[in-house]
Amino acid sequence: MTSISTIHTTVGTEVATTGVTFAEVAESDALTDGKTYYVICHGLVESDSASVVSQWRLVDRTNSDAVLAGSTLKREVTQANKTQGYSYIGKITAGSDGGGIAFEQSSSIGQIARTQYLSMILLDLSEMNSSDYFYATDTTSATHTTTMADRVQKTITSDPDDEWLVFGFCETSMDSISLNAEAVLYCDNPASENSEPLWSYEGEDLTEILQFWTCRVFTIIEDPSGKSVDFAIKSRDDAVGTQNTYESSSLLGLRLNAFEQSVSEYTSAETSTTATTWQELESLSITPDTTGSVLVFGTSIFDGDSTNRKTYERIQVDSVTSPNSVPDSEFSANMNDGSSLIPLPYATQYTGTADTSATISLDVKKGHSADTGWLQYTLCAFSTELASTAPITWSDVASQTYNGGDVATDNYNAGDTATEVN
Repeated sequence: MTSISTIHTTVGTEVATTGVTFAEVAESDALTDGKTYYVICHGLVESDSASVVSQWRLVDRTNSDAVLAGSTLKREVTQANKTQGYSYIGKITAGSDGGGIAFEQSSSIGQIARTQYLSMILLDLSEMNSSDYFYATDTTSATHTTTMADRVQKTITSDPDDEWLVFGFCETSMDSISLNAEAVLYCDNPASENSEPLWSYEGEDLTEILQFWTCRVFTIIEDPSGKSVDFAIKSRDDAVGTQNTYESSSLLGLRLNAFEQSVSEYTSAETSTTATTWQELESLSITPDTTGSVLVFGTSIFDGDSTNRKTYERIQVDSVTSPNSVPDSEFSANMNDGSSLIPLPYATQYTGTADTSATISLDVKKGHSADTGWLQYTLCAFSTELASTAPITWSDVASQTYNGGDVATDNYNAGDTATEVN
């Protein structure tokens, strides 16, 4: 049997650093020279000051400590000592310097940057067929208008009933503190609900660079022309003024049918509540055929309706938060504008046991009692074991032997052509 390889790096204990010099928070296991890795990263980060811009980024130790393009989050936190999200989707080819991918942070002189939580998954997809995954990126900076514009685009070939888990990432320079930037993950098939998830966010400082990712499972339910399916990230500003600047975007897609087992669910409609206790948005069960790693991804869009409203999000496996318990008590998002729609990404991995079912849930909780909630949410889990290809079984071939002097006769209608060699 064949599986994809993964490296999972986590932080479950606070890492605090002071000052402007970037300091390492965590580093992945060593990468293999020449291999390509797809990076899916989610963290919960904070600063001790809401009046300075702190930074978090990913650095490739194997390639002369190069900063991964689009990975630098520059944020003036909404409130001091309250966590908000870090997220990144990207791709690297490991060099020969040794080491792995490092997560780093810095702040201003005398100020503290903290990482409370990190879950970074590196995927080696070299064992998959090239038709079972895709990646595309765009780095053509452009000033926003109020019209949704295509950024990264990818056209693939797919059959009806194929299921694709697609990650969409967008990076924006926040040149305005009064306009919301918006981005959407688009697919032209299916034709309904094809421009979601949609997210919206406002800056706090004119030097900020904000990035978000979401994911969604798309089931190809219509027979596409020539089996062609289009994906894209689109972005814009919600009003006219000093416009924000689009910087980069990426798409990563995995055909779930290529894996031994997969389960997924997507819900468009909003789930709201006045409760301040944990709410289960989705629950799925998966039973691997093979003992090994199971990857789990989830996202939701938080609609808080007012500034300084906060939310938690977690994924649990058999009622235990994975990969550690930090998301139980640290905020996933904190709204600095009431009209924002904040993506809450989540990535984790656990070891599944053959023929043993696990229940996976996507849970959320609010820090306020107003009737607000979460929409356009996804939960997906799949084994890293690839689906086996059935061997070809040759059927018996009938034969007929003509003895010397035998004559074979067959009658054909006019226009028919027949050839037979005896």
